[in-house]
Amino acid sequence: MHGSIDWFDRTSFDNRLRFKQTSHDWQLPNHIIFSNQHVFLPEKIISGPYFPDSSLQTIYRVRNLDTYFKTQNYVTDPPLILSPSFSKIVYLNPLKEFWRGFYYSGTLQRMVAIIGFSLPEHDEYTKLPLFSLIHQFQNFDPKLPKLKKTKLKIVDLQDEESMQAYKQRYSFVDWDRADCCFEGFGQNAINMMFKESKSE
Repeated sequence: MHGSIDWFDRTSFDNRLRFKQTSHDWQLPNHIIFSNQHVFLPEKIISGPYFPDSSLQTIYRVRNLDTYFKTQNYVTDPPLILSPSFSKIVYLNPLKEFWRGFYYSGTLQRMVAIIGFSLPEHDEYTKLPLFSLIHQFQNFDPKLPKLKKTKLKIVDLQDEESMQAYKQRYSFVDWDRADCCFEGFGQNAINMMFKESKSE
């Protein structure tokens, strides 16, 4: 949910384009990606039917990122990436659509895995949706015969000294109903995640 090095938001480009059209200036605004679409072949990151007012409608992925870096000496139109900071919520708007309907997450999922997210202070805003997701996954039984939930899966790199602080940040987890791998992401973590352990 932090964006990507190959994602670009065309909102400012569209705004400048509309302004030029109203002023009868039909020259394309200058933008390294969207003024050269035949070079970069940008594609929307979403496909199929989607909310027309979604901010994700204006975010595109480019195919040839090498060309982007080779055609300029400095970045004039940067990729859409949210850097880790305490003020991230201020400029999160382009990606807020990822949270639409998140309140209901965890109710009908067969498996939920948290991989490499230690819930640091600068991402404190994610604590409420994470709590909702985990609480509903571990405590809501939809009574559907074909939906057998596994235990919650947690993968991270923690040692004995940092484990207590980690579990304190995730104090809302029922650890008796969680499978954990704290040696980092590797084959053991993959085996653990796909082990058919059913939640009690």
